[in-house]
Formats: sequence, C-alpha cells, structure tokens
Amino acid sequence: MRIARTGFGAVLAFAVGLASLAAASPAAGRTPWYQVEVVIFAEGGESRWDRDDWREEGPPPLPGNTVELLSALATEDEAGVPKRRHAFRALPSSELTLEAAADRLDRATEYRVLLHLAWQQPGFPYEDAPAVHIGTLRRLVSDDRLANPPEEAVDGTVRLWRRRFLHLEADLAFGEIEAWRRREDAAATRVPRRNESAETPGAGAGEPASAAASVVPDAAARETAGTATRSGAEREASLRPPGDAMLLRVARLTRSFRLRAGRLYYVDHPLFGMLLRVRRLD
Repeated sequence: MRIARTGFGAVLAFAVGLASLAAASPAAGRTPWYQVEVVIFAEGGESRWDRDDWREEGPPPLPGNTVELLSALATEDEAGVPKRRHAFRALPSSELTLEAAADRLDRATEYRVLLHLAWQQPGFPYEDAPAVHIGTLRRLVSDDRLANPPEEAVDGTVRLWRRRFLHLEADLAFGEIEAWRRREDAAATRVPRRNESAETPGAGAGEPASAAASVVPDAAARETAGTATRSGAEREASLRPPGDAMLLRVARLTRSFRLRAGRLYYVDHPLFGMLLRVRRLD
C-alpha cells in the first residue's frame, strides 16, 4: 500500500512526565500502548540526485512538543518475563520485528537502509501526543547499518496519536543535512551591508540629496561599490559547501495519514522512503 534543540534535561523530564501520566492517571487502564517501528532507506547510487522530481528542502525546526528517545532497554528479563513499560525508549535490536524486510532492502542494489529503530508509547490524543525526534546522527541501536557516510543523514520527527483511529505524521529530511544547517547558520549570522544612500553627504536637514547624486555616483564611489560587491560575492561563495554551488542535496518527506495497527505501510519519496508498522500491545 503506498500512501503517502531542546535541552536534554527538559526533554527527559517531559518524556518521564508523559510516562508517569499514563501510569498514574485514572484513565491509564483505558489508554492503549503501541510499539512503533520504522525502517528508513534511501535509493542507491549517485544518479538518484540527478532526478528532476525533488527540490532542496531541509528539515524544519523541531516542534515544541518533541521528545528524544532514551537509550535502548530490554523489555523482558532473562527469563522472558515482561518488564515495566517505558515510554519513548528505543528498543534493542533483538526486539525489532522488521529485520527481514530491512535485510531484503539492504541486499537490493537499488536501496540501502539508513535507520531502523522502534519504541513503545501510549496512544495519546492529538493534544497530548509528542513528536519523536529520530535521526542517523545518534546511535540508539547497535547496528552496523547505521554507519552512514557523514555527508548524508536522516533527521526529523514521527508523531503517533489516537482518537477514534490511529494517525501518524512524519516529517523527515534526508541528504546533506549538516551542510544545509551550516549554510543556514552562516546566512543567519551574516551582517547586511549598510544602506549607503541613507548617508549621502551634502544633504542638509530637510534638503534631500539631488537625484543625480543619489543615482549616479562618482568614479571613486563606483570603484568602492564594485569592490564591496566582489568581496561580498567571494564571502558568499566561501560559505557554500563543496560540490554544487547553488543546490544542496537534501530533500524532505512530509506525510500525514490514518493507519491500522499491525499493518505494514510504505511511505515513499523519489529519493528515500520509510517502512512503518504500529502494533498494539496487550
């Protein structure tokens, strides 16, 4: 079926608070729990970026109700007895259920797995459901497949919520994410040049500068303006990442849809995609 930097202490407190709410609330017994598992993969080969059906778009700022997954912890003891559930904690690789699908993708020459992880959470209503921050720059699950080239990464959020039906929102970016952020940071800190026309000498109070003086600068002014333009262009060029000077290879996938527990979903994009399964826990 084809369908479509918060502080660590605050994030941890938020996640623990959500888990406590689910356990202590009088309605806790009626709040179902789910296991969310995602496999994010990319098209293989350099030629995938030569397609014309994508555009550069980096990851958006994380929403305020975003949580980070805690480190993996087994949900069963050595005797197989279930432990107390922990909301928004990554599961160990031994408890992933889409390993066979991920292996098939990895063996195929046209795909490569970028990230495979799972977590458990209550089925919160829309107003209370946080977005889960996921990405390949963090190593939550011990898996050799996560050793991706540093110039390419996945970053974004997945948000599950429940009303009458289950709903999922995915907002993910893939590609040269760190280069994109460096460029955005440089652009944000760049100081714009002063408007020189506002300080034209010879204009008294209430006496505007002549049209000729404001439009046709003298030779010295033209030379100065030309030097400023060249140095500005050189500075901007020095901030661009290696490779394509105008376009970074980073794309974004945004989907929102209703789903059924237990069913496998494929969320696609021309350059990368995601396998998703949400299982209800007893």
